[in-house]
Amino acid sequence: NFKGGVWLQVMVPPALNLSPGVVALKVQYVGAEAIPRGGVTGQTYVRAPKVASVDFTYFVPQPEVLAVRWCEGCQTGRTCLVNGRCLKGVRPKENSAPLRGVGTLTVVLRNMPVVPHNPLTGELAAAAKASISASLGSTSVASFLKVVFQDGDLSAFELSMPSASAGEVLAEMSVQPADAPVPTTASFTFTFFDDNIALSCFECRAPSSSGAPFRVTITNFLI
Repeated sequence: NFKGGVWLQVMVPPALNLSPGVVALKVQYVGAEAIPRGGVTGQTYVRAPKVASVDFTYFVPQPEVLAVRWCEGCQTGRTCLVNGRCLKGVRPKENSAPLRGVGTLTVVLRNMPVVPHNPLTGELAAAAKASISASLGSTSVASFLKVVFQDGDLSAFELSMPSASAGEVLAEMSVQPADAPVPTTASFTFTFFDDNIALSCFECRAPSSSGAPFRVTITNFLI
């Protein structure tokens, strides 16, 4: 309480049966009236109804990508990542993958629609007819593999990696339940890189009679 008013902290219920827009938020005291000064203990006193109201706006929260992780090899079990690690405890690549089109991509998002799925396998329910995919640039599409989890406003999906050209691309994760007229999408940047080991030289020749030194270049070869 403060002079002339009161502070209230309220939990606004989810608008499961409402469309986005403005509604009236009302606050009304519910309870017995305290004994006024000079009142009699045991006597019932009735408080005159007092209601405060204000316009309150419900909105659809924007979906967002929280993490994008790539594994070349997956752990054994329900999900590719276990305790944040790929097969043999390898740390996943963040927002990047080789252009070879191998491995599994795990995308974690907030505010994506719920899709019916089997929690034991991650497979979409047969009757759900939902569509889940990720476009990685204008020509490459990562195909849906399984639902990792959906808990509250958080979701995670596994996708198979396509091949692509090297470079950074604008990517878009898309989820469309069967009853949704349009998909819900969230954008992120993603980088394809060349991890092939290659040997090259400026002038790959030398006289056969004697050995002559020459320089070579090895790419993606860590020493």
